[in-house]
Amino acid sequence: MPPILSVQDLKVQFKTETGYIYAVNDISFDLYPAETLTIVGESGAGKTVSMLALLGLIDPPGEINSGKVLFEGSDLLQLNPDDWQRVRGKKIALIQQDALAALNPVLTFGLQVSEALTVHEELSKREARERTIELLARVGISTPERQIERYPHQLSGGMRQRVTIAIALAAQPQILIAAEPPTALDVSVQAELIDLLLGLQKQLGMALILAHIHN
Repeated sequence: MPPILSVQDLKVQFKTETGYIYAVNDISFDLYPAETLTIVGESGAGKTVSMLALLGLIDPPGEINSGKVLFEGSDLLQLNPDDWQRVRGKKIALIQQDALAALNPVLTFGLQVSEALTVHEELSKREARERTIELLARVGISTPERQIERYPHQLSGGMRQRVTIAIALAAQPQILIAAEPPTALDVSVQAELIDLLLGLQKQLGMALILAHIHN
């Protein structure tokens, strides 16, 4: 069975006043369908930068120096913006680590999940609401039909993180990329979220890349 994603000699560099420094230097790995791959490293080792690079989300002064990211026979690093829109979020989804920053504070979280659904699928308002409730239940939010009118600031940190997971799952991606839950969350909540991701990976049969901080 061929890998669903093959990363070859990926390098990401950042320009500084004294020259270039490498945040990621020659990382290579293969990810197979329905496989869970964990990237382990100390804080600041380049795990998050690696994940952002896979989706072409490195902003200046950072840049991808070299390497390939092969998915479905194409090198993602060569895609134009239109092609990226057909991959990013739909086939490969990223769970934002900072849920509070990722969510729009003036929109209910139910609406934000619904919008993620309608971006990728043609759904009626009723269908989007039903799918939103289903997704929120799947990520462990109780009585979602009564909570979808709440705003991000009304949720706990753990609940906000579950909402970002629901948004990432909206398009039923083949690959889900997740950074470790923020250290600001209680250790038990962090463990619950990681267990949730592993459970979803098994239920949905998607491939999962999970970053993990090793002290």
